[in-house]
Amino acid sequence: MKEMRDTLLGRRRRAFLVCLALTVGAGAAYAATTTNAPGAYCTATLGQSLTVRSDGEVENSSPDDLIVLCPVERPDSSTTVSGTAFVVDRKSSSNICCNLVAKGTAGATINGTSACSDGTSASTQTLALPQITDTMVGSSRFVQCTLPGLGFGESNPSRIQMYRTVQ
Repeated sequence: MKEMRDTLLGRRRRAFLVCLALTVGAGAAYAATTTNAPGAYCTATLGQSLTVRSDGEVENSSPDDLIVLCPVERPDSSTTVSGTAFVVDRKSSSNICCNLVAKGTAGATINGTSACSDGTSASTQTLALPQITDTMVGSSRFVQCTLPGLGFGESNPSRIQMYRTVQ
């Protein structure tokens, strides 16, 4: 009787350990990676320039609207990416708009839907960037924003504080 009980306990213990290993392994395979990056990682296109602040944010001190690209590090196995941009919109006549982009090695792009700020504010606005699905092998990913320039008589520039991606 004792042998039978020990054998039964041993089988249950082994079954539990196998289930535990499968559960932990599955969790690791499907865990999302969240990455935060400062606005200072962003760069303006077409030879334009951003002002990098000492707090890691970037701002547009020029009168021109700028297209800004913020790189996203891609885990090899990830096919989806969503994100959040933290911005301060100081231009009264236009909004900051951002979206996610994936670009393949052959030049094909996947452009996500834009999320835009809601009017002028000295406070942080959070832009939820809708998810895109990217199955291109070897593609790069970035957050693309239009950052308004200073309007006539305005002295407080719009800026990107940071951005976050979930892959």
